[in-house]
Amino acid sequence: MNNQVKQLRKLIIIVVIAGVLLYGGYLGVIAFLHSTHGILKISSIPDDATVLLDGKRVTANGTVLTKAGSHTLTSSRAGFQDTTNKFTIKNGQTISIQLYPKSTSDVGEKWLLAHPDKAILREGVGGQEHAATVNNAIQQNSFITQLPYIGAGYEYRIDYGDSNPNNKYPDQPTIIITGATQQAQDDAITWMRNNNYNPDTMNIKFVTATPQ
Repeated sequence: MNNQVKQLRKLIIIVVIAGVLLYGGYLGVIAFLHSTHGILKISSIPDDATVLLDGKRVTANGTVLTKAGSHTLTSSRAGFQDTTNKFTIKNGQTISIQLYPKSTSDVGEKWLLAHPDKAILREGVGGQEHAATVNNAIQQNSFITQLPYIGAGYEYRIDYGDSNPNNKYPDQPTIIITGATQQAQDDAITWMRNNNYNPDTMNIKFVTATPQ
């Protein structure tokens, strides 16, 4: 009985040592791969989209070991806008890419309604990214620094506000022109042009009211 116990203990020790060596070897292989590759973290909504890395299908949600260099990541799914992301990665570097395309039909809207948790996450991230983009555009727009501008005799007022993804230029703020008459609003546009600002490249919103 004692010999059986001893043999069992030896077997357990051998199995443990073998497991440790195998695990250590596994960690070594992973460390080597990480040092010779980059890590691409992909997050996709919808999570059943077809995601291709340089034309080869990869996981829609998860991590992918990626060779150093420039790559193209695409996503497609019925009911949603196709997306393309070009990126460059270095050995040992980790890059995260979120694939949250806009819905383009009832098929996409139905999917979002059926997955409310994913829809909320998508809208939250999209809203943060949009707000950051608009804020950056505001800071770089020299015209914004002159606003609010009030025309002579309080005929009109030019100000700015937030944009939204449905605007003609979704990454730019909304220019708000307030004037009680059509002529007052036209005079505001004329002032902009005379000062070398092109309203045709802006999101213009007219408000018919007496400027405050």
